[in-house]
Amino acid sequence: MKGFVLSRSWSCYFLALGFGIVALGLYVTTLSGWLDDWDSVNFALGLRDYNLVANRPHPPGFPVYIFLGKLFNVLIRNEVLSLTLLSAVSGVLALFLIYALGKASFSAPVGLGAMALAALTPLFWLNSVKAMSDMPALCFTLLAVYLLFRSLLECQEARLFYGA
Repeated sequence: MKGFVLSRSWSCYFLALGFGIVALGLYVTTLSGWLDDWDSVNFALGLRDYNLVANRPHPPGFPVYIFLGKLFNVLIRNEVLSLTLLSAVSGVLALFLIYALGKASFSAPVGLGAMALAALTPLFWLNSVKAMSDMPALCFTLLAVYLLFRSLLECQEARLFYGA
């Protein structure tokens, strides 16, 4: 028996997983230690006392973001760390979705390249370490785009229409 050799696809999965772990480590070690923006303050106050009338947080209230922040806060018991860690985890999940979109659209190496470029882009990194709703929103948006793209690929009528 010659030995076990990973296919190119599996090696790309392992590279993406490794890169995601490294990105999470980088993001966690550079998390913001305070609330950088007035919206961050309102989000942190919203974790303690959700009150739209008192702008905790401001309308529309970001109920999913506050719910996820409260889940993190049950374990961490620190509003700033809970919200910044939520952003870091959402950033890494967004990176995996960028990889999946690149792989589904072109190839696994293209997905890896897109993942690496996004992770190291200063604005992406900054939003992954702040207590803001931007990175979780991007993560959910990319999930919707990925699911729509996958359904488009599986739909025969759409494939005929787009010439795929």
